[in-house]
Amino acid sequence: MVREMRNHLLVLFVMGFLAVGTSSAAVNVSSCTNITAPGVYLLNTTIANSTLDYCIFINSSDVIFDGQGNLIDGTDGSLTKGIRVYPDGGSLSNVTVRNVVLTDWADGIYTMSLEGGRIENNTISSSGNGIIVVYTNNTLVANNYMNSNFKGLFVSSSHNNTFVNNTITSSTSDGIYLSNAVNNTIENTFSSGSIGNGAYLRNSNMTLIKNSTLVSNSNDGIYLYLSHNTTVKGSNISQNGDDGISFSISHNCTIINNTIKSNSNRGIYLSLSSANTFANNTIAGNTNYGIYVNARDNKIYNNFFNNSNNAYIGASGGPNYWNTSRAAGSNIIGGIYLGGNYWGTPAGTGFSDTCTDANADEICDSPYTINTSNVDYLPLSFDKTPPNITIISPGNKTYGSSTVLVNVSVADSSSPISAVVVEVNSSVNSSLSLQSGYYVGNITLSDGQNSIRIYANDTFGNLNVTGHLYFTVDSLAPGITVSAPPYVLQYLGGSTVNFTISDAHPAGYTLFRNGTAVLSGSYSSGDVVRASVPSDQLGVWNFTLVANDTLSHTAQRSVVVRVVPAEAAVNKSITGSPITINETIANATASFLVLPDANNGTLTLRARFSKNATELKGNTSNSEFAVYASSAKLKSPNMYLWVNISGDVNSTTLRYVVIRFIYSTADLDMNGDGDAADAGDIDEGTLTLWRYCEATDSWQVLRKGNLTCGNDTITVFDSGVNVTGNYVWANLSALSLFAIAGAELGEVVYTAGDYSPEAVLLANSIDLDLAGDFVSYLKERGIELYVASAADFSEYSKKQYILILGGHEAYGGVGDIVAGILSDDEMAQVERGRMYIKKRSIFREGQVVYIFAGKNRYETARAWQEVYKEVAREIEYNWG
Repeated sequence: MVREMRNHLLVLFVMGFLAVGTSSAAVNVSSCTNITAPGVYLLNTTIANSTLDYCIFINSSDVIFDGQGNLIDGTDGSLTKGIRVYPDGGSLSNVTVRNVVLTDWADGIYTMSLEGGRIENNTISSSGNGIIVVYTNNTLVANNYMNSNFKGLFVSSSHNNTFVNNTITSSTSDGIYLSNAVNNTIENTFSSGSIGNGAYLRNSNMTLIKNSTLVSNSNDGIYLYLSHNTTVKGSNISQNGDDGISFSISHNCTIINNTIKSNSNRGIYLSLSSANTFANNTIAGNTNYGIYVNARDNKIYNNFFNNSNNAYIGASGGPNYWNTSRAAGSNIIGGIYLGGNYWGTPAGTGFSDTCTDANADEICDSPYTINTSNVDYLPLSFDKTPPNITIISPGNKTYGSSTVLVNVSVADSSSPISAVVVEVNSSVNSSLSLQSGYYVGNITLSDGQNSIRIYANDTFGNLNVTGHLYFTVDSLAPGITVSAPPYVLQYLGGSTVNFTISDAHPAGYTLFRNGTAVLSGSYSSGDVVRASVPSDQLGVWNFTLVANDTLSHTAQRSVVVRVVPAEAAVNKSITGSPITINETIANATASFLVLPDANNGTLTLRARFSKNATELKGNTSNSEFAVYASSAKLKSPNMYLWVNISGDVNSTTLRYVVIRFIYSTADLDMNGDGDAADAGDIDEGTLTLWRYCEATDSWQVLRKGNLTCGNDTITVFDSGVNVTGNYVWANLSALSLFAIAGAELGEVVYTAGDYSPEAVLLANSIDLDLAGDFVSYLKERGIELYVASAADFSEYSKKQYILILGGHEAYGGVGDIVAGILSDDEMAQVERGRMYIKKRSIFREGQVVYIFAGKNRYETARAWQEVYKEVAREIEYNWG
């Protein structure tokens, strides 16, 4: 005490310490300081290499010293203290030290005679004692980090303190040291790497150590000497260099719910200590013994021992009590009764590992005798019986859905179930969940034969596996294919619609014609149901086949067959001019514009349709047309149409005629399987319209431009194919016999002449990202595509074909270009949804501009998706 007072006076008078007075505002501290008045003190700088005995000396109550993360550094002087809390007389109260970093002191933080203080969030390293509290009571020491000190935490003659969330590493003596201390709590504390013990309690009673970790210390994890009524609970005390917990003359302690593993000597060492209780601990993998007992009258029950040598009894070891009364309750290994301890070994040869349990109560049928004074009369056993499994579903049958419910009953009278798993087809595993007492789950399967097995484990690892249960899944409705003509010519003979039904579990079918059932029955897979088309009745016949299978699947397929006249005529009275005539006859639509100088009278539009060209024009034949089509690498579906006019009106007054030659899927289906999607079928996108020239007995493809037929010049104003409306069309100046042809699927179309179409695509990056299919299709068709932004569009604006993605509000400058093209009505149409429009002669004479626009990017994409194939073919066939 004399030396401490001398040092104190030296600080005050020789070194010129600052005496801080009382102030309502926080006081900044920038050097070693003596704090003698209440207040808040803030360290605002680093203090390095202080040679003073005490850098911060607090001898006033009601003080908060906040280091604000700054360093107070000493020079390793003997008896030096980084922060000293010490009264001149009596005691101090309500002192807080926080947020300080301290290094190189004999004691980092030192408190003497403090009541109700707080030491928190500090870091102390390379010092004698990290934190030392002497005659300090009712104080909280929390969230501090102490590294590489002699002792991390030193507690002497101090009571009722709480040490929580502290970390202590690499101490060169003990991590935690308590001497003559009473009723202190150490909680959530980590003490590791000490050369001495993780915690050393000497003559310190009623200490609580809970939820803490004391590992990898050179000596014991916890050493109790003359320390009674100590409780250690919920803590990990492992991998220490000597014992996990060592007792010497310490009584009435409770060691409960701890993990004490892999210590280099013994898990627990008990010497001359009595009336202690050890319960619910896992004591495993310790090198020499799980527990070493040289004491008497201790209770040791419901612990899990799993060491090569579980227990050793010394000369003074006994009697001790190794079990409680048998009672219902969950024990240390998950069994259903409390009793003694579980005695296992890593090799599985321990007493509990091998004992007999005939009544399956998870208590060994015989006691475990360590010696005559130490007997576990109710050693624990584990359940060795696997669960019983009953598969409720699926059963050994066929299921009509690819999703099948697995429902399993699993029973185990001794242990809880830990997992129930279904193995599907020997590879796919899925856990089942417990619902209303059953383990259930849905599995998704492929059609055909499937199998499952069920695996069930209880909490002791007992596994039961069922055999394979086989069943079948058929999730498919009957398959129906149809072969039918798209039309039947009146009086030219009947035709048949053929439905082929396929299913692994056939049942019945019903055939409807125009909504009326005309035929029903059962079928076998592969059967063909035939329906005749009444060719003597004009009109539309809708044939629908509905088929069922035994698994309640239903399929339906419909086909429409038209009965049309082989020859048709329409009379139109002409009472004024000009007049447009539009009529659909047979398999074509014809439009005529009569000039203003036409006479009144009657015009008769006549058409004949046939599969045989010779029936319509005697000078030609199917084979002749096939030669012309083949020269263009096209294939004829043998469809011919002859159109003519007669009557009072002079045919020379006709301005133009538009022919639309209608086709169906059946016309393009060359192999008769009901679709036009196979190699050898005709690609509708390649269809072209041809005209027969009688003067030269030749066939001419109708592309934009002029054709010479003998002494006549035939003008083709435009032509193309509409895949949405299923027609090939041409706008030309003369009538004749017409035919269609197209390329086989998979074939590349070549036509005579220089044929290399090109187009410009104007779009911003957003609309271009969504147009991948459009761009790919244009390039696949052989169209050379230039992709332009608004910035470089002027370089391409004079091209023949321009494709624009986006409306008048499109980003990237595209909207500005489109706004100059569209009318107000067209822009309003875009704002309501989407629009596709074709414009001519916008940036140069004869140019064609296609605009695909919508109120947003997705509507713009839908605009081109609806017509892009038709547009591409217009460019392709009108090029040049």
